[in-house]
Amino acid sequence: METPKQEAQQQTAQEKTWLNVPYREKNEAKKHGARWDREAKSWYAPEGTNLAPLAKWLPENNAIRQEPPQDPRAEFAEALKDAGLKIDGMPQMDGKLHRVPVEGDEKGRTSGAYKGYLDGHPAGFIQNFKSGLKTNWKATGQRLNPAEIAKLEREAEAKRQAREREREATYNAKSEAITQELATLPDAPADHPYLKNKGLDAAGHAFGAKQDDQGNLVIPIEDKDGKVWSAQRIGPNGFKGYEKDAKVAGCYQVVGGKSALEAQDEHEPVLISTGFGTSASIHMATGRPVVVAFQDNNLEDVAKEFKQQYPERTIAILGDDDRHLPERTPPLPNSGREKATAAAKAVGGRALFPQFTAQEKGREFTDFSDLHRTRGLAAVQRQVEQGLAQARGKVNAQNQREQALEKAQERGKEHDDQKRSRGPARGEARGLSL
Repeated sequence: METPKQEAQQQTAQEKTWLNVPYREKNEAKKHGARWDREAKSWYAPEGTNLAPLAKWLPENNAIRQEPPQDPRAEFAEALKDAGLKIDGMPQMDGKLHRVPVEGDEKGRTSGAYKGYLDGHPAGFIQNFKSGLKTNWKATGQRLNPAEIAKLEREAEAKRQAREREREATYNAKSEAITQELATLPDAPADHPYLKNKGLDAAGHAFGAKQDDQGNLVIPIEDKDGKVWSAQRIGPNGFKGYEKDAKVAGCYQVVGGKSALEAQDEHEPVLISTGFGTSASIHMATGRPVVVAFQDNNLEDVAKEFKQQYPERTIAILGDDDRHLPERTPPLPNSGREKATAAAKAVGGRALFPQFTAQEKGREFTDFSDLHRTRGLAAVQRQVEQGLAQARGKVNAQNQREQALEKAQERGKEHDDQKRSRGPARGEARGLSL
């Protein structure tokens, strides 16, 4: 069987044929008829070019071979899997950093990261924070030409759209099933074991939670229109779970009620926290409604949703501080603090975290629920209100700076207008004799 290069010696390019030309060999390739495509940033042989002298630059998977190019995404997916990262379908090789779960991660954790590139010789970067792995990756196949890259991107987009349609159908089916179930469930008792253990039973109610026939709290997860998409179940022993294959991104619940949130003055911040129990503790301590995002990864989506609903209000993210994780071996990222900080930054808001002593370390001292348990509601109220006061002060100072700048610009404009209305000063007019 003839090799591609042997075939090339007998053929003339029937169409634009892409080449893999190293920079140091560009002059030689150009001498033999190769041309540079500025937009695609790649060398090619124009239609009608003799391919014999260009044979060494023909990629093994070029069109002349009549074989489909190897999909580097599949190879990258295997490398990610070997590194312990868990991805849904093919990796996104768009040059952006993607955070994903790894083997052994708890629900909502993303202890893995990757970045992939399709252009040129496909390559990427892989990191597993849990295992400590950090490595670069490079495809073992040939470089891809622009036509092959475009083909892979079209295929990826078609598959993405198909997955999206399938996902939406699943979401809607789950939404209908959960809504029907919630309609049959009674309100949870105020002395439910989980609420009692968290010190939340003193409220005398279950913060809008239902209870299923297994004794689990069931908290609806809704969108801005009140449509239920999912639910969180919390067992008497504190075990937490979500409905499988149900939508959570951008959805939430409001401890204290949406009506209370809507009734607040526009100068009052919107409080958003991660967990149901933590949000209930903050609500008990402050009397303020608190939005539950349920997962650290959902904080930014929910923050953006409320900023869109209430653009004039400040968003305060009351986050978890997983400060014990970076001290582990190998160290893990403080995802609670990172996600809360990122969410606040995305909406120009403020991230607040509970303050513990240096001696209070470990997973038992990470959120405002832990602060409630260890020091009581008064400590939660004091820290939250102090944090909000600082946030208001920062916002007021910023507003004052902006107002001062606007006034200065107005004064400058008035001065310019007055100067123009007086006409040119002596000696300024063109052609004036002195």
